[in-house]
Amino acid sequence: MLPVVAGRAETRRQILLYSIILAPAGASPWLLGYSGLLYGVTAIVAGAAMIGLSLHIMALATKTRACVPPSGCLAFRSCTSSCYLRCF
Repeated sequence: MLPVVAGRAETRRQILLYSIILAPAGASPWLLGYSGLLYGVTAIVAGAAMIGLSLHIMALATKTRACVPPSGCLAFRSCTSSCYLRCF
């Protein structure tokens, strides 16, 4: 996870940039013939999902919401992922 030291807008930009760079890097073993079709399809789908999610974060840049765990949680750790997803 990236630390937010340069501001939220810069962090969102870096997430998008790194996703765009890493998607082809993840698919490169398949593109170079070092792995099979299952790996290639999985890498392309996962890379596209990461780029799509980072574009989604960029689109929601104008919305700001507090990241608070849902009420009724027994443990904070079990709520962090759902809380994180609600922040963006």
